[in-house]
Amino acid sequence: AFPRNHPEKDIIQTVNKHPNAGWTAGHNPYFANYTIEQFKHILGVKPTPPGLLAGV
Repeated sequence: AFPRNHPEKDIIQTVNKHPNAGWTAGHNPYFANYTIEQFKHILGVKPTPPGLLAGV
């Protein structure tokens, strides 16, 4: 499902190799075309208050 050098593929493999992960990572085609903004919305990410990251 992923091209050969796709970053998510590497993350999935890394998680699944870890003996204490406690879960199995995988690709879910339902979310394949979601944007970062759509993920933020469904996960309930709140906007960063202005100035919070000033000087970081």
